[in-house]
Amino acid sequence: MARLKFSLPTAGKIALSAATARTILQARTPTNQAVALLGFAVTFDGVVGTNQPVLLEVVRYASNGSMASAGTYKDDPGRQETIQTGGFRSATLEPAADSVIRNYTFHPQTGYERHFDFDEEIIVPGSARIGLRLTAPDAVNVTGQMNFEE
Repeated sequence: MARLKFSLPTAGKIALSAATARTILQARTPTNQAVALLGFAVTFDGVVGTNQPVLLEVVRYASNGSMASAGTYKDDPGRQETIQTGGFRSATLEPAADSVIRNYTFHPQTGYERHFDFDEEIIVPGSARIGLRLTAPDAVNVTGQMNFEE
């Protein structure tokens, strides 16, 4: 495969409980195949202007935790290749984190989209896991997606 770009969306709102870290998306790369994380986007439905910012962490995980399967979608659906990366959403049991590699904060009345430049893309080795973990000081819902290339 070459330059097979795809997204991993939450496919709906995910509730964040106050002051509780929750992984909203996780990708597991195929055996012996590296994948590039090209960027991500999140949006919140907060309505209170005085709420504190939400912490978003891009995390390398050591385990799957307990998460629902999530679909992956090709940017070009006409391509014949099959996406090999597995997608998961909405952790009910948090996966074990290996390391936090990026972190950002956003107000829960907004959203944020981050597209990494070519030299900033995060390369995820084969048989590895990467995802988005959010911690909101106040309860709020989030939708989001991660963008990849195999």
